[in-house]
Amino acid sequence: MANWIDRYHPVHYKLATGSCRLVLRVLNRLEVTIQSPFQEEPTILVSNHASHFDPPILGASFPRPIRFLAKESLFRGGFGRLMHLWGQVPVRRKAGGVGAVNRARKLLGTGWDIGLFIEGTRSRNGLFRTSACRTGAATIAHLAKAVIVPVGIHGSHKAFPTGARMPTTSPVRVIYGAPLDTTTFFGQPLSRESSKVFTLEIARSIQSLLPDNQKEIGHR
Repeated sequence: MANWIDRYHPVHYKLATGSCRLVLRVLNRLEVTIQSPFQEEPTILVSNHASHFDPPILGASFPRPIRFLAKESLFRGGFGRLMHLWGQVPVRRKAGGVGAVNRARKLLGTGWDIGLFIEGTRSRNGLFRTSACRTGAATIAHLAKAVIVPVGIHGSHKAFPTGARMPTTSPVRVIYGAPLDTTTFFGQPLSRESSKVFTLEIARSIQSLLPDNQKEIGHR
């Protein structure tokens, strides 16, 4: 776990994301929509999560390196070494959310962009669950005073379904929304209630970027 912030290797990252981009364009006709120019400040990309494909999709479609927080058990063997080279950051689930928040805050403070999935875990049916959204992204943003960009990923649950060994040819689209206005949220003390309110704002922004068939019934 030592020196985790410096284990990113730019050549390995570019090879990985470049390969993913080629596969996604050829196999899944990857379409990327950017609603507003990306800001230069460290940014938190907050997305829905319906497939193991989602981190590669974001990495392949965002113009700067993205660091993701991932459970420590993934960093084993040869694949674990690659995860380190790709800049992914291990976190201990037993340590609770505090460790993840601190690591995310440190990454942003040293100039990195990070990717977060606001639901915490994958949706098995592709539906974005506003009811399952967690306050971690809002908390990290407030502590780091970082830019937040909502992201909607379309079709990844069909392109690489849960339990599948190989991806399919189903199309994939990514929409990067405009940065959220954090003035009110950052202007008040961080609390459980303020985090919940802003988390709902993030969730609604993500939901607005998704097609109806990826929204919970009653939240369309």
